[in-house]
Amino acid sequence: MIIVTKEDFKSYIFSQPDVREVNMLSNFENENCGCIMIHYGSEVCDIKNLSCGYNNFFTINSEIVAQFEEIDIQYYIKECIYKKVRNYRQAKKEWIKHFGK
Repeated sequence: MIIVTKEDFKSYIFSQPDVREVNMLSNFENENCGCIMIHYGSEVCDIKNLSCGYNNFFTINSEIVAQFEEIDIQYYIKECIYKKVRNYRQAKKEWIKHFGK
């Protein structure tokens, strides 16, 4: 199983172009835009047929293949969903609000 650290996830988010779109309600790889977890899981972890929960990355067969090392990231993900984050500029602002720099 892949363990995703807070620092690795943060580095990924802050490396993305501000204007890159996200759809926090799109948690399956085959959907158009995808949430931040879908982007990370498919691009960094190279997980195929990916879907995501708040803390876990799943295959299409519901097998957990990756998860966050720290549970507090799920609260950040939930906040991004609640605030309807639509791009990485907004995702970065929410990260700073939630965790600081």
